[in-house]
Amino acid sequence: MERTRRATQPLSLIILDIDHFKQFNDRWGHELGNQALIHVAQLIAVAIRKLDFACRFGGEEFAIVLPNTDLYQANNVAERLRFSIANSVLEVGNNLIYLTASLGVDEFKATDTDSPQGFIERVDAWLYQAKYAGRNLVKGPTILPVDTTTNVTADEKEALFGTFHD
Repeated sequence: MERTRRATQPLSLIILDIDHFKQFNDRWGHELGNQALIHVAQLIAVAIRKLDFACRFGGEEFAIVLPNTDLYQANNVAERLRFSIANSVLEVGNNLIYLTASLGVDEFKATDTDSPQGFIERVDAWLYQAKYAGRNLVKGPTILPVDTTTNVTADEKEALFGTFHD
């Protein structure tokens, strides 16, 4: 986070929680629970870049740190992960097991004043919003779409291109 402040490059964090994992463990046992964790970890490894860092973060949670990644890009990674998990199959003997995950995502900007713990808590709050909203979702700050239909005035063009005169 200090590097983010110094270099003014964004840092994003995703916290991923496997949905209904306690019930999964209760039904299938801890051995299959471990296989499910490995399965999700492998999907994460495929979805992230070499400079990103993923780790197990509690029982059925994973934290994914995305350096030099803004919220838009991080949200795309989170959605790809969610989709990948929901559309994969864990084969256990004669059983096909489908998992889903809820994800919280947010960006730490150079101007943010959060402590590391505060930033983690912020992302964790987004994760719980995803769970509360029905699971198998990604939640984070709203990314406003760029309005490409707006006309730019001549003054705005001049200001953008440095040709503005009073």
